Amino acid sequence: MAIVRIPLYLENQERSASSGKGPRMLNCFPEILSNKEKDNAEANNYIMVKRPGIVLHDDVTAGASTARGMWTFNGVLFSIFGNTVYKDGVALATTMDDATGRCYFDDMGGSVPRLCIQDADNGLLYITNAASTDIVKQTDAQIPTSMAAGVVVLDGFILIADTNGSIFNSNTAGGFTGDQSAWAADNFVVSEVLPDDITALRRHSNYAVAFNERSIEFFFNNGDATGSPFNRLDGTTNLMGCPAGASPVNCDDEMVFVGQSWTGGRSVNLMKGFTHKRVSTQIIEEYLDAEKDNIANAHAMYIRTMGHRFYLLTLPTTADTTLVYDLDEDVWHEWTSGDLVSKFVGMYAAIDVGKVLVQHATDGKIYELDPAIYQDIGAAINLRFQTKQTDGEVNQAKFCSRLELIGDRETTSANVSISWSDNDYTTYNTARTVDISSVRRTLLRLGAFERRSFLVDYTGNTPFRMEGLELNVRRGHYGQT
Repeated sequence: MAIVRIPLYLENQERSASSGKGPRMLNCFPEILSNKEKDNAEANNYIMVKRPGIVLHDDVTAGASTARGMWTFNGVLFSIFGNTVYKDGVALATTMDDATGRCYFDDMGGSVPRLCIQDADNGLLYITNAASTDIVKQTDAQIPTSMAAGVVVLDGFILIADTNGSIFNSNTAGGFTGDQSAWAADNFVVSEVLPDDITALRRHSNYAVAFNERSIEFFFNNGDATGSPFNRLDGTTNLMGCPAGASPVNCDDEMVFVGQSWTGGRSVNLMKGFTHKRVSTQIIEEYLDAEKDNIANAHAMYIRTMGHRFYLLTLPTTADTTLVYDLDEDVWHEWTSGDLVSKFVGMYAAIDVGKVLVQHATDGKIYELDPAIYQDIGAAINLRFQTKQTDGEVNQAKFCSRLELIGDRETTSANVSISWSDNDYTTYNTARTVDISSVRRTLLRLGAFERRSFLVDYTGNTPFRMEGLELNVRRGHYGQT
């Protein structure tokens, strides 16, 4: 009688983005259990942990409203729902031109700190300081009316880009105390290594980065006395485009974004300095490719919690899913809300007084992401593991007399459902349950199989820290059933 341990840590390896066949992890993530280097660690050295839940932080609008962005500035939380800007939940007097579309933020210090807000693609506003009760729209004729995604503050300048490839900067006479509402006609530089349009503008370290359709260019303050002081940093251009302007996100000193090669293949990439590396897997890239032109609707946010750094990429159109990359463990999983097929409800993230906050996409509320909360807004988090098929490296009949769920024992009683498929993920038996508070979480008499995959589901309002499934298996003979 052989004892076999099947790890729950199995990075998402579906055969295709729509097959539903293959290993998957939903609403959980791995933590290493040993001091081994990751490249040398076996899957059994990982424990699977339930993701944090969300609990109400502020009912900002007291009704459904479209989330558009959130930013912490000088200890004050600014959020935008519809066409209204809220400061710590209190509406400011002046409204924005648009009521939909993603807003982008950056801020500057100095004696007159300013928060800059890009209103979707056709307006730039800023708040003079955190004590202000109003927003002031920039109306200079030199400000483009069709903007690429993003506003950057660098060396006291405000930078924005139009979609045709030009990057404009404000005047800065007097440095940080100057009048950033003035924009000279010749204060622009062109991203022109390739004849492609800008999709996004971001700050990375002390550079402004233009993400174009087929390239990435870096710009720095060269101090030129006439025209724009910004020049392209030659020799750093990357021949990788960005088809999703809301996907580039600063993750501490790194940046993660959706890239697209000249040949059309898409990937998720991590940038540090002037170089980037591919971090997406084959199945993640199948998801990206399946979006086709809808990839332009993809958006991302960055969350740091429970000792992990997560890049959450939501594909809201075709896939309707949120793919999560753990920068520390270099592994992908998925987050859903309410069920196992819908994307995570959080649209934007910010830190406020040490709390990780997420802005709900539609209900007008801000929630706290709390590792001590095991539900989303009082509703169950559906945690699921779908394992690979196991056959003991021999495709002949096997008989399973015992299965035990290995991991932490909880004090509160709640059922873990376990089912299995012997026909290539096509159908599963009626689920059987084990109590997460039991000393031994064991099932007996699991029948015969040649190749078997397992499905572990958990919706209990408790922590979940599990390592794997332990099986007692006896090998039969060829042809025996």
